[in-house]
Amino acid sequence: MSPGQILEVLATDPLAEMDLAILCDRLGHEIVAVERSSDQSLRILIRVSPAQSSDAG
Repeated sequence: MSPGQILEVLATDPLAEMDLAILCDRLGHEIVAVERSSDQSLRILIRVSPAQSSDAG
């Protein structure tokens, strides 16, 4: 993904929010929104950090 793009994560794991928060903190990404539905599934929006790139070289 390109820097600044938004990644949408859909999850049913109750620990997904905490796990993704830790990952984002380590990689410099930003959690933009967390929505929990009535069935406790999660929708998490993450903005890709400008400092991170997908270059694999």
